[in-house]
Amino acid sequence: MTLDAPEPIAAYLAAEEAKDADALSRCFTEDGTVHDEGRDYRGRDSIRQWKQARTRNTDTSYRRLTFKRSETW
Repeated sequence: MTLDAPEPIAAYLAAEEAKDADALSRCFTEDGTVHDEGRDYRGRDSIRQWKQARTRNTDTSYRRLTFKRSETW
């Protein structure tokens, strides 16, 4: 997917597309948090494990509906 987006967003979407839980976890700070289905996943290790489980147990796809570059980035 080619997307003219800020680097953190592009990196996250590339990791999602590649189903790369390690790369996706690196999109977060060391103490980052994901809140999904009523649970919090704190830290990169926890986020990586969450993403691995989500990839195994769900079929997720993304479709860009609209995207407009802002003056702020």
